[in-house]
Amino acid sequence: MVIAVVLIPLLLAGHYTPFGEVFRSFFFSMTKPVLSVGGILRQNLTAVSDGVRDVASLFSETRELRNRVAALESENAALRDQEYENNRLRTALDLKKRISYKTVACRVLARDVTHLSHWALLNKGSRQGIKKEMPVVNEAGLAGKVVEVGAQTSRMILLRDMEARVSALIERTRDAGLVMGNGGSLLEMKFIDLESDVKVGDVVITAGLGDVYPQGILIGKVESLARDKKQMHLVAQVRPAVSFSRLEEVLCLNLPPRE
Repeated sequence: MVIAVVLIPLLLAGHYTPFGEVFRSFFFSMTKPVLSVGGILRQNLTAVSDGVRDVASLFSETRELRNRVAALESENAALRDQEYENNRLRTALDLKKRISYKTVACRVLARDVTHLSHWALLNKGSRQGIKKEMPVVNEAGLAGKVVEVGAQTSRMILLRDMEARVSALIERTRDAGLVMGNGGSLLEMKFIDLESDVKVGDVVITAGLGDVYPQGILIGKVESLARDKKQMHLVAQVRPAVSFSRLEEVLCLNLPPRE
């Protein structure tokens, strides 16, 4: 800048003299590279500035796209959950149509599935018509029975519970036995006649003995057979039809009193 301040008067002073003309030519020839470099730097700085703005705009667009994708994924998840809920309700409705008894539809609020205890809390109680000893089913088969009833909620025992007992039949052979929970993934059907023709894969249903469970509700299928410790009966390991860990909606059966 100092050089420019000194030289500008000289250029103006020698504007109309031969010496001034030579000096101007010399000056411009010396400063032209500097001016050219300055122009290039200015262009590069402009390009860099434009690039920074483009990058910032790109980041903004990317952030906006990510937000839109997240919103769409959330919307799709909500739609899938709604479709699943509708399918469950349709299944429950179809089940009610197939059952000849009066029923009360319930939702499972909580489950206790410790090693020995297997029960579920239902969202309806005596005010909605729930009674103690009501059989509980879902679309797959027998789930258990109601054991405690409050005004707005009730508690059911699952077939897997060690206190659960159901009189049962081998559907194909009509052999009777007693299905019991043992706290594990399989049920046990005890007291089957040693001469029975029961086989792996046979269907097990409720026998209808007693006042709790009606006849013909699916319990599960025979997975294995063995003699009991006293060698007096067969014991069948039964795979339950109901997936207790996925129990969500159930029907409590309001059976008419037996004559």
